Amino acid sequence: MKPARLSSWDVAYALDMCVACAISYWVITHAGISILDRDLVAGITPQDAWHQPLLRLVDTVVGVGVGVACKWAASFLYF
Repeated sequence: MKPARLSSWDVAYALDMCVACAISYWVITHAGISILDRDLVAGITPQDAWHQPLLRLVDTVVGVGVGVACKWAASFLYF
C-alpha cells in the first residue's frame, strides 16, 4: 500500500504549526508575564500574601487576552 501524497494544504498547515510553536516558545521564554508574576509573588512578604491571588488573576486575564488577540490577528491575516 502506497502512502498518500502530501497536498499543498498539508505542507502549509505543518509550516503554520511550526511558526506558531516558535512564536509560543519565544513568548514564554523571553516575554512571558508569568516570569514577572513569579518574581513578584516571590518578593511579597507573608504579611502581604493576599496580593498573590490577585496577581495570579491578572496573569490569567492577560494570558487569555494575549491568546484571544493572537487568534484574532491570525484569523484576520489568513481569512
